[in-house]
Amino acid sequence: MADAFAPDCTLYAPGGVAEKKAVLLERLSQALGAQPDMKITIDDFAPVWARDEVALVRYVEWREAGGQKTGRYATVLFQADAAAPGGVVWLHIHETWMANHGPR
Repeated sequence: MADAFAPDCTLYAPGGVAEKKAVLLERLSQALGAQPDMKITIDDFAPVWARDEVALVRYVEWREAGGQKTGRYATVLFQADAAAPGGVVWLHIHETWMANHGPR
């Protein structure tokens, strides 16, 4: 999974926390299997901007676990990289809670 993120990738989470790649990977590793009923759905995926080998895309991410459903808007800046999983690396991620769909 580490190869999917650029060395200087930063996630700006909907709660306002900025996580560099190492912190993000550690959190994802710890979260693996922690909520067996977790369901994540991605929809409304669409390009926003593209130039040469870089693209900005948007999507909506829904998470359901423990009887709670949250929704967030996300934008991701991708760069083409033949050596990366899926042929792209994540350069920058920004997430924002959807109105009335944040944590309770």
